[in-house]
Amino acid sequence: MRFLTSAPMRYNRPMRASWKRAAQVIVLVLALGFLVILVHSQWQELRRYPWQLSPGWLALSYVPWGLSMALEIGMWRAILVRIARVASATTSPRPLSWARAAQIWFLSNIIRYIPGNIWQPLGMAQMCAEEGIPAEVTLTSVVVHQALSGLAVTLLGVGYFAWAGQGEALRTLAPLLLVLPLVTLALRARWLETALNLVLRRLGRPPLRIGLRSRTLVALTLGYVASWSLVGVGFAMLVRALTPVGPEALPHLVVSFALAWLVGYLSFLTPSGLGVREGAIVWLLGGILSLPVAALVSLSARLWFIVGEVAATLPAFAGWQRRRREVVDG
Repeated sequence: MRFLTSAPMRYNRPMRASWKRAAQVIVLVLALGFLVILVHSQWQELRRYPWQLSPGWLALSYVPWGLSMALEIGMWRAILVRIARVASATTSPRPLSWARAAQIWFLSNIIRYIPGNIWQPLGMAQMCAEEGIPAEVTLTSVVVHQALSGLAVTLLGVGYFAWAGQGEALRTLAPLLLVLPLVTLALRARWLETALNLVLRRLGRPPLRIGLRSRTLVALTLGYVASWSLVGVGFAMLVRALTPVGPEALPHLVVSFALAWLVGYLSFLTPSGLGVREGAIVWLLGGILSLPVAALVSLSARLWFIVGEVAATLPAFAGWQRRRREVVDG
């Protein structure tokens, strides 16, 4: 894509890329190695543990997961459509239905497991371009979406640990909390728009108007809080399907999954936070689950999420292919 390659090439870019790939491999090996060593060291205890898999809880866990995905897609679509409408003030952009947005969302997930968090947005930009939406509009919508989603997770974490009185956890999360004032700027629409346009200017692209009012950003942030709460409830049901936990553990499980996702996303070096997210789950669940059980729960959570995404991607791919055939035949 031209707007991503307009910056002048640097002579040391191949060297930087080589070091980055090496760092990705090292982080991934360390993260996965930690989990393997942990499971291996506790293998006898895992074999003696009274596992009671509950298929009913496992099946039910995908209900809040699906509701969360539907809500998240709807909010991203609302952001995208609004930015596209403002950017195309002189023309009427082609409407993007929720079904089409869902297809783009899940199909772009296929490449999310490539190291680096840029590939999914690039895939979304390419598919949205087929709908007549400029790539910079799509990427801007993804930035706004991720900023508000990250803010919602941070608010969930800070709110829960403050409510639970876990001062030690708050001190451990201090680096993440330092980011909060910066991300909170996203609630000021004008400031967010200025920051994004600075990036576009560096890329040699024309400025964009986001067209989202501050109160709309606040409403979206609350929507992302609801979305993360739903997927956290699904995760809690998954844990309940694997091991007995009481309802009092629900808030901790909900917040732990959301924070682990954020830590994995911010790692940048591993594909979809692979290994890093699992390590964060083990650490966050250490207070309510034994270490080996927490390790297996973290691995199960990864598989649980992948199965849900694959199940949603298959009909999305079929619908996308059918539409392309209709375009060619028409």
